[in-house]
Amino acid sequence: MSIPPGTRITKAADAAQENYLQDKLALSGMHCAACIQLIEFRVRQIPGILTFVINPATHRADVQWDAAQTG
Repeated sequence: MSIPPGTRITKAADAAQENYLQDKLALSGMHCAACIQLIEFRVRQIPGILTFVINPATHRADVQWDAAQTG
């Protein structure tokens, strides 16, 4: 009996997602689009950060990270 390749990938992805966490952060001090771009760019370079998106209208950021990589 063989396991279809997609099954292995799905199970591995499910196992990895168990370590994924997410949160919303309140931000202040952003005055222009360049600030937002720089912050998003730098945070995304941190190992383990999966997504980081700033909403300038609400001054909040949505972040998702892999706890296995960030500790």
